[in-house]
Amino acid sequence: MGDIGTAEKYAKESFKINSKYTNAKELLDRINSLSPEERAIHSLKVGMPNVLKNLEKHKSIMEAIDPKQMETEEIIRKMTKICPSFDLNEFKELARNYIVAEEISDVYYERGINAKRDEEDFVWMACIELWKRECPDLLCVDMLEEEVGEIAGNPHKGEDVFTATDIDNLIVIVEKYKDFMFDEGGKLRKNVNDALEKRYWDIIEIFEDIPMECLNQKRYKLAEKWGLFFYNAFDEDSCLLDAAEAQFLLGKKDIAEGNFRKVFHQRKNIYGLLNLALLYEQRKQYEKAREILTEALNSESKYKIKLTKMEIKDIKGRLADLKV
Repeated sequence: MGDIGTAEKYAKESFKINSKYTNAKELLDRINSLSPEERAIHSLKVGMPNVLKNLEKHKSIMEAIDPKQMETEEIIRKMTKICPSFDLNEFKELARNYIVAEEISDVYYERGINAKRDEEDFVWMACIELWKRECPDLLCVDMLEEEVGEIAGNPHKGEDVFTATDIDNLIVIVEKYKDFMFDEGGKLRKNVNDALEKRYWDIIEIFEDIPMECLNQKRYKLAEKWGLFFYNAFDEDSCLLDAAEAQFLLGKKDIAEGNFRKVFHQRKNIYGLLNLALLYEQRKQYEKAREILTEALNSESKYKIKLTKMEIKDIKGRLADLKV
């Protein structure tokens, strides 16, 4: 449990330090995510009126200095006033050496700025906006997050789901940022991973959900393609499980079973067998399912793969429910 301090102090410090909270709603969502214990310990209930007051004040300030509402020339004039060393050509050169706009803003902060306290956030916000407008061919994490956030931040009908169109748009984003995010072997670049860990949106988790959503939408070829791609990129078992299920449903049962067993044997993940057995259960191939579930139940003695009590209980229950 982190030492956040009182709610009011937490809000003020967040405004000052944590640039990812770019509006009042994001910070309020963070406060609402605190556990009851955190709320009690840090007097959130007592401090909430002051927090809300500070949120509204911060929101109005951020809207007043939002570079998105300005013409490019106005942004440059304000940047030059706040950062005497600012030069657009140098900015473009800096953009070639960084992947996050905040890294450029840090250069200006370190050189020294002439800004009121309320104007300090303008610098990094302006760096993001200028990067998009002046260096559109130089991709950055800020652009990636904004594009993904436009999709992830607009759940349909109040439900946290992705439509087929959403998935298509996310795939377009992945294709656009593929060389930026992944190395020649298809692995996520470390510097990109480090930058993504500090963002508001969990972009990696959103991308990892693409194969599962494709399965739910019965788009099995896409589920297979992106499940294999993201398994390689993120080293995430669930992506290979999704790809294997898609392969099974496409009639590639031998390949599918090989991937399910890869998750089981190489990754020591029992769901490689449990998910495979389920597919046979759903097709009323009970003997095959029984064979796989029995193998799973004996995995500790046979393969030295330890099972939890809940997993053992689940397997025994599924075996008991199988029809003869």
